[in-house]
Amino acid sequence: MLHLLRDVASEQAYTLLEPQDIDARAAAMLRDIGAEDPNELRLLARCGEADTDVIADLTLGTKNFRRIAHVAKLGMEVRKDFRGVGLGDAMLRAALAWAAQHPLIARVELQVFADNARAVALYRKHGFVEEGRRSKYMHVGDQYLDDLIMGMFVKPI
Repeated sequence: MLHLLRDVASEQAYTLLEPQDIDARAAAMLRDIGAEDPNELRLLARCGEADTDVIADLTLGTKNFRRIAHVAKLGMEVRKDFRGVGLGDAMLRAALAWAAQHPLIARVELQVFADNARAVALYRKHGFVEEGRRSKYMHVGDQYLDDLIMGMFVKPI
């Protein structure tokens, strides 16, 4: 998992994490992987037998606030050399099916870099709609980039 996060962060694109953020947050992130929470789903994709062979990660979970207990936040990373082969699509499909069956979750939301056309197209394909744009929200290198807020309902409320 740590290797995947380092790989994705080193690209310096389409992630909030920077390489120097990984080690500082590693203990908390890795501790949370093993935590059992009925309101959180974590999918890991591996290619190989070694612990370093995690190639994709998806998290979907709610916060502990009753007023928004029906809302799940989605986050996903896929290693660069495994993008465009259907892995993100399959993980997203599985996560949305899980959310639709969850007794509390009715809405899934996410943030995505506005210029990440491949990710935006994937989310739209699965029914997400753009609900807002934060102008120049993220600072990457010498650029300020827009952030899209997207959401969808997995069941009627």
